[in-house]
Amino acid sequence: MKKIEYITLFLILFLNYYIEVNSCPNGPKPIKINQNDPLLLETYKKIDQYLDKNLKLNNISNFISTIVYMDEIVWSKTYGNINPVDDHSPPLTLDTNFRIASCTKMFTSLMMMQFRDKGKINSIDDEIKNYFPKFKINDIHNMNGEKRGITFRELASHTSGLPRETPCDPNYYGTTNCTEDIILDRLSKQFLLSNEYKRVHYSNVGFSLLGRTLGEVYKKANDKHYEPTTEHPQIYYEKYVTKEILAKLNMSNSTYDPTKLDQNNIAISYYIDSNGEKKLIPNTLSGWNSPGGGLYSTARDMCSFMKFILNGNQDIIQDSTRNEYLTSVSLLSNGVQAFGIPFEMFYGNSTGTWFKGKNGLIGGYHSQLTMAADLKLGIFSVSMIDTNGDLFTREILEMLIPVYESLIIEELEKKHIQPINEHDLFVYKVIIGKYNSSFGESFMVEFDDTLNILFGYFQDTPSTLYAISNFDEDNTQYSYIKRLNLYNYQNATCSSMVCGPNEELIYFNLIKDSNGSIKDCDGLDILGLSLKKVY
Repeated sequence: MKKIEYITLFLILFLNYYIEVNSCPNGPKPIKINQNDPLLLETYKKIDQYLDKNLKLNNISNFISTIVYMDEIVWSKTYGNINPVDDHSPPLTLDTNFRIASCTKMFTSLMMMQFRDKGKINSIDDEIKNYFPKFKINDIHNMNGEKRGITFRELASHTSGLPRETPCDPNYYGTTNCTEDIILDRLSKQFLLSNEYKRVHYSNVGFSLLGRTLGEVYKKANDKHYEPTTEHPQIYYEKYVTKEILAKLNMSNSTYDPTKLDQNNIAISYYIDSNGEKKLIPNTLSGWNSPGGGLYSTARDMCSFMKFILNGNQDIIQDSTRNEYLTSVSLLSNGVQAFGIPFEMFYGNSTGTWFKGKNGLIGGYHSQLTMAADLKLGIFSVSMIDTNGDLFTREILEMLIPVYESLIIEELEKKHIQPINEHDLFVYKVIIGKYNSSFGESFMVEFDDTLNILFGYFQDTPSTLYAISNFDEDNTQYSYIKRLNLYNYQNATCSSMVCGPNEELIYFNLIKDSNGSIKDCDGLDILGLSLKKVY
């Protein structure tokens, strides 16, 4: 492995550790809850009131907001009309089209991850020049004497050193004045801003280059008449995302070509002039720049995408790749913000949560997707006018998270009271007792008759309780193996949750008779220790 690959791997592992430790997985695992619970309904009402107040304060009259929990849209609200200067135009709905701007980058990165998993590219740390030799840019920087090209990962994480924008007037995007040949020729005369991985520098041209490189890979694999030096129609990136991502996520109202949409169903963006009047902004083409911000979608379709991110979909990517897709790459110097591929992350002190999402601004449209991914809770909002900061998604999630956690815990407590089958109860009784190691460590296993929960705790830290649960669902083949999970997580330290015994396995030494029936237990193995049962 090359030195640069070691550095890349170290940075990723370190940043993952930092963000996981600072976020602390201190919340309960998500389960279905009653969406008609009075506390939750009251919270949704407060969110509506909060939005109504802040939209007015920020002169936003056309707005859509949706909340997803696990695999369903649990709340939504639309404000205003398709035409912001015509109150008689149709009201906004979850199926109204709009441009999602830089939220498009999430689909481009996803295409990259799929190509890696499918073997279309060897690694996301490959240099793109091996796949798209037409791209060139000057580089006066030298990394420890080693010259190398820009990689897929660097483009997806804004660490390539490329400038922010495509060297082409935005008014010419999608026209013969801004073709791929023109763009690549101009880039060949420009210079990188800095070394790769030196700093995060947001780059729209970098993402467009990423998408077009992937499109070239797709074209080469699917076009029998492929010629790398011939400029091709800018459709291969769009074809792939439409077929392999949008269609498979049932995002049927999403497209890179707005001419295919019902023009009367596209929400019109606007700005407010010096006289306080709303002025409409005409939609513009994206052309070569589509991978960075050219997708049109709907709130319902974006919720389908968010459900995939929160829950997974094996037809899109494996869960391990989805986790990698949500991984941080660069931590900013303030310690509470990070960039991924391409997710933007920020730490919420009030909830102890790392929020992950994407923000998009273009031509008056402002879209934002923000998730508390561990809780499988997210929000997507869009405004038809540029706004400063986020679209209140963080504030809304910080209102929701404590309520959801409280209701989840309540549901879990109800489940704990469910009857335990005779086999489970017998095994529980057999393993109850005190276990000592030869070095003085002691572990206690006790059963709470009221809650029907098997508890465990180390005698040197008796205030930290662990719920002991079955390793497999039927608890027959592996009845000797149990899971250890924090029960009173509210009182636990971050270290005990991330670096301690939480989510470990216990292996009990069950003694069986000649018929294979369990008779007793004489010890257990946990955390590398072998402990003998004392009583």
